[in-house]
Amino acid sequence: MLAVANGGVRTHPDTGRAKLNLDTMAPSLALMDTADGRLVRSVSFGPRLRRLSIRHLDTGRDGRIVVAMQHQGVRTDHVPLIAFERGGRLAPAPVPAGVIRRMRGYAGSVSFDTSGGHAAASHPHAGIVSLWATRTARLLAVAALDDVCGVAPGAVDGSFIATGADGHIVSIDARTGESRTLARSDGSHWDNHLLALQAWQARR
Repeated sequence: MLAVANGGVRTHPDTGRAKLNLDTMAPSLALMDTADGRLVRSVSFGPRLRRLSIRHLDTGRDGRIVVAMQHQGVRTDHVPLIAFERGGRLAPAPVPAGVIRRMRGYAGSVSFDTSGGHAAASHPHAGIVSLWATRTARLLAVAALDDVCGVAPGAVDGSFIATGADGHIVSIDARTGESRTLARSDGSHWDNHLLALQAWQARR
C-alpha cells in the first residue's frame, strides 16, 4: 500500500506559483495499491476544512498515518494542522487556541518516533516543534528551535531529531519538549526535510 499526500492546490507553469483553485480545493490522503496503481481509498476532510492542504505524512509501525498541513486561508483562522488517519477517516488533532496562533497556519514536516507512540511536527514560521501522543492525538509539549523544519525519529523511543536553518541539530524529548544540541555547523543552512540514519543515531 502506498499513502500519498494530495495537497489539492492547482498551479500552472504559465502562472508560476499562483494558487488557482483556493475556492474549490479538494485535498486528500490517497491510499493506493502498489501492484496495479489502483486507488483503494481516498480520505478527506469536510467542506469546512477544505483549505487545509495536506503536504507531508509519515507512517507508524502499526500502519497508522499522520499528516501535516498548511492552511490556505486567513492566517488568523484557528484550524488544526495535524491529523491522524483512523478507521478510514482523518481525525484532526485538537490544539489549544494559544498554540494554534503560534503555529501561524503552517506545518512543515512530520514524523513518528521509533515506537510509533509519539509524533512530532515542525512549524518553521513559528520556530516550534509540536509533540504528540499518537494513540490519543493529545498535544504533549512544544519545543522551540529557530526556523526548524527537518524532523525525524531519534535513537530511542520518545525522542526526535530536528534541524534548524542556522545549522543546529538537536534531540527533543517528546514527553517534555526538552531539547539538547547534538551538533552545529556554522554557516550551514539545513533544508526542509530530514532522514536520520540508524547508525548515526547510535553513535550519539
